[in-house]
Amino acid sequence: MMFSQLPTRPSTLSAPLNYSLPPEQFSAAFPFHFVLNSDLKIVQAGSSLELLLPNVCGSQFKDQFVIQRPPIKPDFVSLTEPCRSLLILNCLQIGMQLQGQMMLVSEQDLIFFLGSPWVTEIRKLKPLGLKLNHFAVHDRISDFLFLLQAKNAALAEAHKLADERAQKLVAAKEMAESANLAKSTFLASMSHELRTPLNAILGFSQLLSRDATLTPAHLHKLSIINSSGEHLLALLNDILEMSKIEAGQIILDPTDFNLHHFLEGLYNLFQQRVFSKKINLKFKYSKTVPQYIQADIKKLRQVLINLLGNAIKFTDEGRVQLTVGVAQSHLAPHPEMETRSSCALTFSVSDTGPGISIEDQEKIFQPFYQTEYGKQSHQGVHGTGLGLSISRQFVELMGGDLSVSSQLGQGATFSFTIPILLCPGESLVAKPEQRVLQVHPHQPIYRILVVEDHADNRCLLVTLLATIGFLVKSAQNGHEALDICEEWHPHLIWMDIKMPVMDGLESTQRIRQMPNIPQPVIIALTANAFEEDKERAMACGCNDFLRKPCHEAIILERMTQHLGVKYLYEELTPPLTNSDSLSLPKRKDLKAKLNTVMSKTWLMQLQTRAINLDTEGITDLLDEILPEHQDLKDILVNLAENYRCDVILELTQQ
Repeated sequence: MMFSQLPTRPSTLSAPLNYSLPPEQFSAAFPFHFVLNSDLKIVQAGSSLELLLPNVCGSQFKDQFVIQRPPIKPDFVSLTEPCRSLLILNCLQIGMQLQGQMMLVSEQDLIFFLGSPWVTEIRKLKPLGLKLNHFAVHDRISDFLFLLQAKNAALAEAHKLADERAQKLVAAKEMAESANLAKSTFLASMSHELRTPLNAILGFSQLLSRDATLTPAHLHKLSIINSSGEHLLALLNDILEMSKIEAGQIILDPTDFNLHHFLEGLYNLFQQRVFSKKINLKFKYSKTVPQYIQADIKKLRQVLINLLGNAIKFTDEGRVQLTVGVAQSHLAPHPEMETRSSCALTFSVSDTGPGISIEDQEKIFQPFYQTEYGKQSHQGVHGTGLGLSISRQFVELMGGDLSVSSQLGQGATFSFTIPILLCPGESLVAKPEQRVLQVHPHQPIYRILVVEDHADNRCLLVTLLATIGFLVKSAQNGHEALDICEEWHPHLIWMDIKMPVMDGLESTQRIRQMPNIPQPVIIALTANAFEEDKERAMACGCNDFLRKPCHEAIILERMTQHLGVKYLYEELTPPLTNSDSLSLPKRKDLKAKLNTVMSKTWLMQLQTRAINLDTEGITDLLDEILPEHQDLKDILVNLAENYRCDVILELTQQ
């Protein structure tokens, strides 16, 4: 406890004293106080005590007082021990007693005696030459001491509680960090264990689709396997995306793209699902919607897939509609918008499903929350409960806000508005999709080493690269890779990271330390999904990093990037363009014309053959179209020749 300075006579005060009470209040409250130093020398006394004992200051305690009670020794240790009872001191020079309490100021090793004369009758004051206003009465002293003790006790308790709270906060922080580490470890392990078999499923389905002897029906079944695997991968990515959002690791990645083609791709994606449920899917946008824009296409795509997927899943009859329009928005523009034209687009997904109650409309954006209708899982389709939460986070990151408007039994509408940049379309001319047939001749024979402990994934990548025309060897772990590198000198190594015996990181470091071999390009191909995995791989000497599962086109493109490999291509089905008369606004006209010029019986036959992927039967049936409708026949023939039974199926819907 710190004290403020008391006015005392300079001749009797051996050291400056500090007190917490102002000097005038302290002197008024305790006119009989005195202060002892560590030698029990009285270094200060109150004015009334000095009036009674003129030579008290500077004298020793034992020369002035005797302790009557409690029975303690007159030494520093005994006097500084906590004592809740009052001390009674006999004054040796006068026939009088003082009663009060000793208090230690540890910072200065001083003992304060706070007390007053022990008198029972007022008439005893007269021989001492004292009046009532010269000293404080017993009750006043006791009350002050009680309050002082209560204050000290309260401060001690407050310090104790503060210490306990600090300890709890430290413990809670340690628990949170431990839980976060456990979560990250679990997600990393789960991601690796799920991506490894997914890589085989998706990879072999892509590899089988290269077989020219497969019938359209077989190709369709392969596409179902592939799309199912992609759906499982999307669920895994949902969980990982939520983890990244919680950690604040998600950033925008804007790119230039053709919005109209982007929407048409979404439309085609959901056509089969809509047809199987007998509901109508409509995409509606006006001519004012720009065709070429800059935005984060991956996040926009994921948001719209989540919203459209939910709408279709929970709608049994009626329609699902996506509406895109130019908004009169007050959204804050991107920093680049100061130099480029910009606008805001509103996206709305509406359905005629069961609707959402008011109580659930805000809860559905919480992670893992599902409505009662969702828990019953219509048609057995289960989700993670993360889609809407991730979608809202992505929309907010893009500069908008995802909201819902709904009433039970009347469907729901999810809407958001985001700022976008306009961009020129010259650089966005659609290129036909191509598949690599083989390595282009008149090139070096590239030696490729595949290091992978899982036999299925090793076989997949070896088969793909050998089919293309590379010279391929494989290793089951990093130690085998070292031996092959020393003897065979590969141009490029596809290096898995998590392997027994020796992992990919250690193997990469050792390869980089080999002085007598030409250094190969090393690309980490791993099921680990976190950014820190990439950083570790690059720090160990890898030239690039890919996550499983990875599409064959990306694998081959990276080999071109690092080795300069050139390929021969097989041109696949070109993307739908306006010249095909299949852009969204024109499909409605084409469908209307079909229903006008052809009979219902003919349309049902066409629909049946489209469902069965019978392209030859479709071509035969198209011969019945009259010559005056040759433009209609040409479009349908082109669709059949390119195996676009999904589009033909859509055109036959009633």
